[in-house]
Amino acid sequence: MVKIGIFYLSHDGLSSLYTGVGTFGRDFCLAFNKIHKYYLNKGIDLTLLPGTIRYKAKFHGYSFDTKYKIQNISKRSGGKMICIDNKSGGLLSYGGITQWEAASQNSAIIINKMANRFDHVIVYANDTPFAGVGRYITKQNVTTIWVPHSTARIHKSFRVIKQTEEIKLFNQKRFAWEKNAINW
Repeated sequence: MVKIGIFYLSHDGLSSLYTGVGTFGRDFCLAFNKIHKYYLNKGIDLTLLPGTIRYKAKFHGYSFDTKYKIQNISKRSGGKMICIDNKSGGLLSYGGITQWEAASQNSAIIINKMANRFDHVIVYANDTPFAGVGRYITKQNVTTIWVPHSTARIHKSFRVIKQTEEIKLFNQKRFAWEKNAINW
């Protein structure tokens, strides 16, 4: 039996639900039981390890129902939900460079520690907050896929947080962060 770990990282859809990325992530996880059963019959044991920001219950998009469902789906495959610190105190999902760097580094630390449990690991790093994960992976059995859902080019004038800097400067930094993920 081949053991494959699936780390599904998303800032929404796992313990919160308020964006399109969240709907996408939740639905990916909701389909996992059927996917798991299909591959198990072919000798491949998939383990779902959903990872999201460690939110406080008062976070504006927090959803006890979504978290409960995703945790149970993960447990059925032998996995568990992973809560990731992004240096926001649990109140900011998307954030900026500081939060993205923290979320990416902290995710990679967890993945590197758990990678030896599997023959192979696939990491789906969703959207800008997890764009840097791949750069911090050190294990050879890990494949990281960055899945951008929205980028600085799409959000040229859209404020994703209350920036203390000009939106143009923020987007320049964001573009550079995203470009690094693409180049990697």
